[in-house]
Amino acid sequence: MGLYKDQEQVAVKFEDWLNNSDVQTAGLWASAGFGKSHMAKYLIDEIIVKNSNYTPILASMTHSAVAVLADFTGRAVSTLHSLMGWIPIVDKETGEERLSTPRMRDKNAEAKLMKGMLVIVDEAGLMGHDELSLLLEECEETGARVLFIGDNKQCFPVVRDHQKLCVPAFEATECMLSLTIPKRVDEGDMIYKLSLAMSAAVDGARQPNLSTKLNEDGSGKGVRHVDDVEEYAYKAFAAGQRDGNMRNIKVLAFTNKRCLSLNRKIRKKVMGLSDPTPIVGEEMVANTTIQTATGDDVLIRNNQKVLVKEVEKTDSYGLAGAFILFTDLEGNELEETVFVPESPGKLQDRLKKMANEAKNFKSEGKDEESREKWRAFFSLKEGCADIRFTYAMTVNKAQGTTLKHALVDLYDINSCRDREQKTRLAYTAITRATDYVTIEGELDG
Repeated sequence: MGLYKDQEQVAVKFEDWLNNSDVQTAGLWASAGFGKSHMAKYLIDEIIVKNSNYTPILASMTHSAVAVLADFTGRAVSTLHSLMGWIPIVDKETGEERLSTPRMRDKNAEAKLMKGMLVIVDEAGLMGHDELSLLLEECEETGARVLFIGDNKQCFPVVRDHQKLCVPAFEATECMLSLTIPKRVDEGDMIYKLSLAMSAAVDGARQPNLSTKLNEDGSGKGVRHVDDVEEYAYKAFAAGQRDGNMRNIKVLAFTNKRCLSLNRKIRKKVMGLSDPTPIVGEEMVANTTIQTATGDDVLIRNNQKVLVKEVEKTDSYGLAGAFILFTDLEGNELEETVFVPESPGKLQDRLKKMANEAKNFKSEGKDEESREKWRAFFSLKEGCADIRFTYAMTVNKAQGTTLKHALVDLYDINSCRDREQKTRLAYTAITRATDYVTIEGELDG
């Protein structure tokens, strides 16, 4: 395949890093439209496989990106968590969350990586501090190396209170491979032009002036700046329901509260569903990791999308809801049913209250009461699966997803207090869409 000048430079620099240095990490970082995917395939097929002693091991941070990367490269791909055997666990007496590695669970467990492996992590901008640290520790131990691939302009991943707000994998990249020439050059593509302007805004340029700008080909595709994104959402989902294409349409916002409200309204006004109980065939997304009943494996990973297969309405833990059997997006049935409350907001309110009580007991020196409250907290959390509808999603959960139509609530995104993060959120939301972007509001500044 032919390469642009910047891709040729990346290829030369990458091969030198791979074969003539012992530097642990390299990173292929670029905005949407700069040719990351084609460059990555070239590096795998023409350099790693043909001109090195390394074995490429492909992983991604999201389930949706796994399928896309596998189709594009024709190679096996897994999530990074699956590759490394990481399982989220929580100390039920302190409430502290962390990732459990195979060696933490079994001191005799063998490392997942080995010398001669080159781990290629797609959507690496989603990697948090903890995941990065565990990955690099095992690479250091085994001699494996890492190539990060991602868009460092997207929104920062979720971090703990004491951790730096940044893109950790980008900051850990030692050999920077930069693509500087736009590849998807189409002067008539208004979404692409807006994404370039938003990318510049992430770097400190002025926010672009938003207005309706449609592609000149008469297709109706492009960017619409509207007064009421909800009304456009109802029309978009009605058309998607008619065409059997609702999953490629999402409203993207910043807060969970806004998304919960929009999901309720869309189901009622478009689908005629006043009952909050999911129906067979609806797409949902996990808001946290769902473990198996035994607690020794993961049933549904955080941010994983699933489809409803069977529903049995009931009450549990004093909450109305349903026991639901899910499949993954490919139709593979999951092993267990889970209880899903009809109101994720009520579940979160109860959990938040219990967590605050546990922390208050701890601060007062009442350790036994704190431990007891944490045990009650996790009994509720593990017994109720926080799985939500996907008609409206937070921008963080939409990362790694490609949509036909993204409806972006900038008023809600503007409620983010960090100026740089809100710009990154807007950029990430806009770059999810291929055909239509509908925007309400604007960002301060």
